Amino acid sequence: MAIKLFPAYMEAARAIVESVDKEGYGMLIDHATLLAMLGLEEPTTISEYKQFSLERMFQIEKLKEELLIEHSIYLMSEYGKGYVVLTPDEQVEQAPAKHMKKAKREMIKAEQALVNVDITALSSDGERIRLRGLSKMAFIRSTVKNTKLIE
Repeated sequence: MAIKLFPAYMEAARAIVESVDKEGYGMLIDHATLLAMLGLEEPTTISEYKQFSLERMFQIEKLKEELLIEHSIYLMSEYGKGYVVLTPDEQVEQAPAKHMKKAKREMIKAEQALVNVDITALSSDGERIRLRGLSKMAFIRSTVKNTKLIE
């Protein structure tokens, strides 16, 4: 009898590592299989669905983190199918682009918070902080915009 790891994402990580060792990179883990690995069952009522969604999201994020940091395995979501174990070449090509896209969205939100403020109600300290923040955003934007990958 095998020892089960707790929390469930650790057990799922072990199973995925074993599968990658046997099958190699590029394998698809469909949603149903992943939920079974995580010990999650589809909810039967609407009230259970919210808790299920949060738990599923938490478990999958922790699983992805565990696989990446401890095993150098990157899972990428494939809409409507499940998760694909990327090859190392795919990982270095696709993962940074995906996360940079998210980072850019967050930068835009930060800029909007600094730009769309009631300036008439802002104290002089607040205005100084706002201008410093805008300056930092401009610097980061120009740095990211002018950075090219070495080919």
